[in-house]
Amino acid sequence: MLGTVVRFSLAWLLLATVTTAQDRTGELRLRLRGADADAKSALLSDIAALGHDATALVPEVVALLAVNDLSLQHDALITLGQLGDVARAAVPAVTKLLQSKEPLLQQQALIALREIGPAAKPSLGDVEKLLLSSDRSIAVEAAATSIALSDKPSDAAVKTLLQALADGRPSVRSTAVHWLAVSHGAKIDQLLELLKSGATATKISVAELLGELRGTAAPAVEALAGLAGDTQPTLQATVARSLGEIGEKAEVALPALATLAKSSVPNVRGQALLALGKFGRRAADQIELLQHSLKDAEAPVRMAAAEALAAIGPAAAAAVPSLSEALKDAEGSVTIRAAEALGRIGSPAVAALTKTLDDPHYGELALQTLATMGPAAKPALPRLLELLKQKDKLPQRELCLAIAAIGADPRTAGPILRAAMNDAGNPDRAAAAYALGRIGDKAAIKDITNVIESDDPKLRLAAAWSLLQFDPGNDDYLKIALPRLIEGLSQPEAPIRYEAARTLGQLGPKAAAAQAALVERLATENDRQVRIAMAVAVAELGPGATMAVPSLIGIAKGSDVAARRAAMYSLGRIGSPAAEAVPVLLEKVQSGPVADRALAGWALLQIRAEAADVQAALPTIVEAIGHERPEVIVQLARVAGRVGQNRPEVRQVLETLKKSDDPALRAAAWSATDRWETRGR
Repeated sequence: MLGTVVRFSLAWLLLATVTTAQDRTGELRLRLRGADADAKSALLSDIAALGHDATALVPEVVALLAVNDLSLQHDALITLGQLGDVARAAVPAVTKLLQSKEPLLQQQALIALREIGPAAKPSLGDVEKLLLSSDRSIAVEAAATSIALSDKPSDAAVKTLLQALADGRPSVRSTAVHWLAVSHGAKIDQLLELLKSGATATKISVAELLGELRGTAAPAVEALAGLAGDTQPTLQATVARSLGEIGEKAEVALPALATLAKSSVPNVRGQALLALGKFGRRAADQIELLQHSLKDAEAPVRMAAAEALAAIGPAAAAAVPSLSEALKDAEGSVTIRAAEALGRIGSPAVAALTKTLDDPHYGELALQTLATMGPAAKPALPRLLELLKQKDKLPQRELCLAIAAIGADPRTAGPILRAAMNDAGNPDRAAAAYALGRIGDKAAIKDITNVIESDDPKLRLAAAWSLLQFDPGNDDYLKIALPRLIEGLSQPEAPIRYEAARTLGQLGPKAAAAQAALVERLATENDRQVRIAMAVAVAELGPGATMAVPSLIGIAKGSDVAARRAAMYSLGRIGSPAAEAVPVLLEKVQSGPVADRALAGWALLQIRAEAADVQAALPTIVEAIGHERPEVIVQLARVAGRVGQNRPEVRQVLETLKKSDDPALRAAAWSATDRWETRGR
């Protein structure tokens, strides 16, 4: 009965949302038709904010493209671009404006077409005519739109962008750099020629572009390093930054960066130091230079030195004394970066940080840094436990969390943490309960069950979580903890809702009883991080979480990138019962960043893998396999292997993964191809 009520309530809520959107659309249509030009321009931003719900208003916006008001036409083009694929019906009218005599409208029409996306491909012929425009800003926008809408950049578009690198306007050069980097259409030898013979502004743009090309620009490292001796500060800073982004040929790049790090210009010094950090351990020979730079007169330079030492990590152990001094820097940003560097260096920095715990100004920062080190900071535990008993030295909550993160021995830490949790006057009892669960102190089970009915919702939640850590397979513990976790979903404090959702997700199918509560909260949750945690928790419940599909579809349509990705992931985990999401996922596969398109493709093929779905999703999945994080690549490789047995590009990418240094990637690739062999037999 309760499940029926929840489903009815959710259905009513969704219906109410649709009705509200329809009412809003009708209201805007009426206001738009009766408004003057200024009011219409103001209403256009409201239409853009509707997103997918603005489909019915696209004809109204298109009609404004024909009015005799340059400003209103321009605003209408901006709105159509903001609507993206929703404005696909506007493509013919927008394309017509490419022939306008007003450069402002031509330029904005080009931008709108590329923002509309693949649906604007029929306009390509008209777009490419503008590559010959005498107005270079128009020609560059045409080249950018041609590249955005084409499967492969045309030679004419690339040539236009290369010529624009010599333009006197920074905005034109910047656009050219961006789209040459996106398209990878420029050849290194073309760029090297410009780097040698171009004016200073051109060299700066080319150097910037080479940095955006990263590792593929390795053949240009010698030429870039040769420009370190130039006297133009902007060029020097750009060269330094690009050498770091390319990150290749350290034997050539590092000496050039060391020279630039001694420049008289602070920005050049700072960029050179940051670039040194990009080389990680390979820059360990520059530790002395970085230590010296921690005392630079300019705070941004000191901050860059600390960041570089953090990037070098354990190999920068010799810099621990200098970084410890930098913790007392008058500039807070330098202090924070120094603490991060000590944390990244790890064990060699523990003694210095432990000593700093007693500093009244920097003790808390040292404590947080030790916590980020995790087990590497174990030598600091005796002092941390002593401070926890003293109560008035450092925040109890932070001490408990640090002890938990480092992983104290329950035999020594357990009694002290239990005392902190059982102290009714301690406002941080929840942190102590959490730490007991984290270190696995089973001697605390009785104490944990005693506080699980506390009036403090944070303590109830922490106690429930800890109880599950002691024995995840214990059904009795689950029966005690699950109602408290579900209760946590409706608490007014966002951090409590977040932790409750995250813990339910960790329980997976065992938390099936929480499905109705999760779905109900997901439909109304207004905190971004909590909404993401709830979407992921729903995913961990697996195929049974069908009630959440409408809410997940709504989130997948939204503008919040992280929430959108979490929703698509959840829909894929739910699988075939989420068939209602197929149209949205097909749409997402067609436009947006590669990561979004690949995730949408993965989710689509988890739900349905018909021939048309495979054709739509597989190319992006294969493309993303070379650029994603290892754990994502594993999932993409699995689905590619499942549906792409007869695709040469899938075989090629899996063969490449078989040679990876990452065992998980190798295993995923071998598993996919072994499955093919099994099918063949």
